[in-house]
Amino acid sequence: MPPMTLDTSAATMHTGTPPPTRRIRVGLGLGLGPMWTSRSEFAQCAEAVEDGGWDSLWLSEHLTGPTPAPLPALAFAAAITSRIRLGTSVTVVPGRSPVELAKTLWTAAELSDGRLLPIFGLGTAEPAEHAAFNVERHERGPWLDDALPVIRELLRGNRVTARSRFFDLRDVCVTDGRPAPVRDLWMGGRADSELRRVALLADGWLASFASPRQTRRSIETIVDHARRAERSFDLDHFGLLFPYARERRPDAITELLRTAYPAEDPDELCPVGVDALRRVLHDHTAAGVSKYILVPAERPGYWPSALESLRCDVVAATAQSSILKLAS
Repeated sequence: MPPMTLDTSAATMHTGTPPPTRRIRVGLGLGLGPMWTSRSEFAQCAEAVEDGGWDSLWLSEHLTGPTPAPLPALAFAAAITSRIRLGTSVTVVPGRSPVELAKTLWTAAELSDGRLLPIFGLGTAEPAEHAAFNVERHERGPWLDDALPVIRELLRGNRVTARSRFFDLRDVCVTDGRPAPVRDLWMGGRADSELRRVALLADGWLASFASPRQTRRSIETIVDHARRAERSFDLDHFGLLFPYARERRPDAITELLRTAYPAEDPDELCPVGVDALRRVLHDHTAAGVSKYILVPAERPGYWPSALESLRCDVVAATAQSSILKLAS
């Protein structure tokens, strides 16, 4: 879908009139918990995502937690799959060399035949994570501001000379001049400063633990900043990551939601059952979202049957909505 100019498209999306039927894509995310513990279990999961008709597989980054590094794991997934897209939700930029990161992304994109979908962000707001990346909290935003344009140019196959207080690059290139098969660079975040950064530097936006009210406001903010900067932004490039429980929300997630998001309805942040899933998909799609990453609330005992059940819930939820159509 080519980028649309913001003036006309944004007006039709946010007038309050009933939205038309929209195609949505739903991928599977593995979140920040220990969802697999062996090569064979992860291979079973990736193959079940491919065989089950899911759009994509997503891994998140947390250096000081029990989750694996996303890019090596996704490179492995690329070797045993051929169709699904492979995403990072998110790749942390502050604290990293933009050259090293661009080289790694270029390699992963090549090995996956262009199926890599990188989403960048600041990382979790945890002192242990900041220490692990060797970056001060107040430096994370400026670091990302300086690094992302460099990463983009390097992935395009261009030679880059750039000077920042975080790096000093002189005539650097990470490829033989060929662009990496990466079409778009997305970003996460929902603070006003992060949304402005998305509008100015990124090609898409991924929210997490957000209510429909918050995604609508965030999308409107991104569109407004992009318009002010006279920058096109594809209105099909808004996504949401959220946990989903088929029968019961785990106590750990309930406590997390109660502590971190006390003003929000837990059913909007982690739906339980098909009816709640339908409402979340319907309301966020009406707000402008068309890409979804569903994270199982608990680690399943057997991935193929668990993903088949989850996929059936997604199909049932979209079938019950007047505005949703699941992309094949």
